[in-house]
Order: sequence, then structure tokens, then C-alpha cells
Amino acid sequence: QQQQEQQQERVGGEAFESLSRNPLADALTWAGGMTKLVLVGDLLDRGDDELEILEFLARLRGEARRAGGAVVCLFGNHELMNALGDFRYTSPAGNRGFGHLSQRVLESNGGAWGKWGGISESKYPGLRARAAGMAPGGILAKEHLARFPVAAIVHGTAFVHGALTPDALASMARNAANAAGEDTPAGEIVPRLEGEKVQRGDASQMKEGGWEPRPVSARAALRHLNRATRKWLRGGDPEPPRDLMGPTSALWSRAFGSPAAFELGQDEAEGLATALELLGAERMVIGHTPQSPGGPGINAAECAGGGSGKGKKVWRGGTGGGGGL
Repeated sequence: QQQQEQQQERVGGEAFESLSRNPLADALTWAGGMTKLVLVGDLLDRGDDELEILEFLARLRGEARRAGGAVVCLFGNHELMNALGDFRYTSPAGNRGFGHLSQRVLESNGGAWGKWGGISESKYPGLRARAAGMAPGGILAKEHLARFPVAAIVHGTAFVHGALTPDALASMARNAANAAGEDTPAGEIVPRLEGEKVQRGDASQMKEGGWEPRPVSARAALRHLNRATRKWLRGGDPEPPRDLMGPTSALWSRAFGSPAAFELGQDEAEGLATALELLGAERMVIGHTPQSPGGPGINAAECAGGGSGKGKKVWRGGTGGGGGL
């Protein structure tokens, strides 16, 4: 119990300039004990050593788990872009780093490159192996990306790459309920439910014409999205979850990320307070939106004024430092 009380929370992802210089990774081995390290996404498209980074973090995750700690790498919009075959932000050197996996990727695909066969290896070395491996069902998607949750709540802190807004949470709840065979009206989301499970109603909830709609908790909706994303990346679904897509989704939203200041506007503050209440969390940690060069860097914007949002904060770690990994 004393050890548990001494656990620390560390925020990572774009916020870390370099894990090799971080005390949690002494000489590139886990030295954090029971600490929980969270990286807030966009490990990809940030430099020339992406495969080494993925393999290093996979090893570090195992070392941390054996020590009673954890390394949680979140799914960012650039991980999504790689899974969708969008490589506009990759570097030639980064692509070449995947080249030595070509034979293994080809064998895992049944000896055929499929739709990636048209990528010229001589013109774009390594990109074909990268594309096939990152695609849903590919070995890189299954071994790495599928282990990245979209969002995580650790000790009262909600971590996500973009933002968890009330509208995004409501959309997640509707889709979670629909996946369970229900029809949940727009906005029917509550902070907590007994057991926090998304499941079909029982016979006592029957009504004429179908099942009685039932609310879905925000945390249950997040868990459903994490499961659905993992299933898609493993090749179990042909299309990505809808809640990964679009400018207001958890991966793409910049709702709480700008401007780089220390106080949120009224609308943003109200949205943050509502989202945190639904999640049962005290603060949110995000990346995605770069904070002003020469400005505050990693910063915390607070909900001003009175009400339930007073003192609630969003920590913004989008420094663009992911390349330093």
C-alpha cells in the first residue's frame, strides 16, 4: 500500500524531448518502478527511427509491467494515418527503416503484396513493407498499433491525443449503444452506470416496437471505442470506427489546445468541465495541437470563474517534440 501511494504519474508522447534522457528509462531500460508513463500519441511521422522507437517502447512496456508499472502509448492521428495508408508525413529514411521486414510482411500476407504491390521498392525503399505492415491485419498493426488505446484514465487524469469533448463522448455513447443492439437518443450519456457495461437490455426493458433505450456511461463508451479500434487494427473489421474520424473526434479535435494561453475561453471551459464530470476525472492531458514556438511550451489552461468547473485543468503537451524520441 505504501508503494502504491508513492506511485507517480508522468506524461509523455509529444511532450518528451527524449526518453533516453528521461529518468524513467535509465540507459534505455525501465527504471520507473511502479510509475505509470503515458505517451499521448504521434510516435510516427516524427523522424527517421520510427521502427526502433516502436520496438523500444514494446520492450519498455514489458519491463515496466514486470516491475509493477506501466507504459501506455496512445493512438494518435498520425498512427491512424499510417493504418489508413496515408504516408504524406513520413521521411525517406524512416521508410527505409522498415525495409528489412519485407520478407516477414510478405509471408504474413500469404506471399502477396495485394494493393501495396504497386509501390516501387527502388523509388520508395521500405515504404511497401511499411504500408502492408501498418494496414489493419498487418504485422505492425497487430504487434504495435493495436496495443495503443485511443484514450486512458489513470488516477483521475484523462489522457487523449486530441480532445474528449462532450459531443465526442455523446457520439461514442451512441455508437457503443448501437453496437450493443440498442438505439440510444442523441446526448443520452451519463457519468456512471452500475458496472459501467455496454450491454443489451433484458426482457424487463422491452417496450412496444423494440428495446427501451438505455444510457451509456462515458467510461464505458471509451472502453468500447478502444476495443473497436483494437479489433479493426487486428483485421477484425473492414472499416475504422467512426469515432476516430473527423475534425471533432478524439484524435483530431483541437478544442482545448489553442490558443496557447493559461485560461480557457468560456465555451471551452464549459465543455472541459462537462467532459471531465462525465468521465469522473479531475484533469485532461492532450497533445496534437502544437503550442506556440517560444511560448509557454507544455502548459495547463484552467477553467476560470465559479461553478463545477472551477480549478479543472487541461494540460497541453503538444510541443512537437516527438521527433526527439
